[in-house]
Amino acid sequence: MAISWRLALASTAAGLLGAACGVAGPGAAPDSGPPASSWRLDVALTGGGAGRVTSIPAGIDCPGTCATAFPAGTDVSFAATPAAGNSFLGWNGPCSGTGTCIVSSTAMVSATFAPLPATRLTVVPVATQVANIRLNPDPMRLFVRQWARFEARLNGLTVPRVNWSVREGTAAGIVAGDGTYTAPQTVGFYHLDATSVDDPEVGGSLVIQVVATQDLYDYGGAILPKPKVTLIWLGARDDFAGAVDDFHGFLGGVNGSAWLSVLDQYTRGDKAEVTFAGEIFEPAPGRAAPLLDPGPRICSVLARHGLSPDPGTIYSLMVAAATTRVAYHAVTLCGAVQVPIIVLSLPSAGAIQDGACGGRLTPAQKMVRSFSHELAETITDPYPFTAWGDIYGQEVADDCAHATCVAFPAGSYSLTMLLSNAAQGCAP
Repeated sequence: MAISWRLALASTAAGLLGAACGVAGPGAAPDSGPPASSWRLDVALTGGGAGRVTSIPAGIDCPGTCATAFPAGTDVSFAATPAAGNSFLGWNGPCSGTGTCIVSSTAMVSATFAPLPATRLTVVPVATQVANIRLNPDPMRLFVRQWARFEARLNGLTVPRVNWSVREGTAAGIVAGDGTYTAPQTVGFYHLDATSVDDPEVGGSLVIQVVATQDLYDYGGAILPKPKVTLIWLGARDDFAGAVDDFHGFLGGVNGSAWLSVLDQYTRGDKAEVTFAGEIFEPAPGRAAPLLDPGPRICSVLARHGLSPDPGTIYSLMVAAATTRVAYHAVTLCGAVQVPIIVLSLPSAGAIQDGACGGRLTPAQKMVRSFSHELAETITDPYPFTAWGDIYGQEVADDCAHATCVAFPAGSYSLTMLLSNAAQGCAP
């Protein structure tokens, strides 16, 4: 929508209506009243663009103050400043052109601004060969020999007539006329270029990274390299079939372990470290109730115990009885504070699962293994899908189906394996 402000310098009659009493003598000049003491200036901003007009001396700062009076005999100069993405086209009224406008008496002045025409196309991914691949444009990542389709847009609208090319040549991939790019066999960074057919001066490009391994990439979101952990047990200690002691042993021995050290490559120069901040035991509600809305439940538990929510603490809600097995991490809002959470249910005794340390896992051991999965992901991607992940949106513990046996001072634990860029596979 075009924005228009009309700025006018309208005159203010300065004479006083008054006549001297009596009759003027011979040769006397007519009485015209005292001289004007001020004059009025109004400014208008016209056109479809945006900008600002200011005056010296101060008085006009439009939009905002677009009209004022100046003392008689004052010379007022104006400067026009276009907003970002706009241009100043010129003055109308007592001034013309695009230079400084100077006014010394009543006048109407207008300044015309217009938006700059877009000169760059935005190239965006819209579809891929693999449906769940991340459509991230900075850069767009594809596996070798996979394809993705792109669109060129101008001011948010799709440009239908585009010439596509790969800057590095056919060895860097092939692009069809509809914007479908097929990655080469060779990994590397390549540039997909788009040029408008109707205006060859308007173009844009996108960086494509072709990869061959299932690595994790840093998408820039917050990480949590040194979290504190508070366990919230919904149920009595005995309801968790030995899990309380197993969790104490895990949290007491995880620092310095080969398992936790895998995460050091993702902590941006820091070293992963976990602090056990304590635990709370709460009466167990109905079987399904804890899983309906765990975020508010965690916040209410903290409030009842007089604890302030801490964004540097992972609050893990432990459910002894649940209708389904649950294991995930997320964030929740406690008042104005967003905190990371983990939600876990105690697996049933009937589900058989072999452990990496020999024998079958008990429900408590299964719960610890699930916790290790969610803890690693909360450290490297506490606000899911914003920090470390692969090109499919998987996190550090999602790509490794097997467990590993890790020795802690309290005993050996069967923990989820983690995807390691350094090892080019699952570790430790």
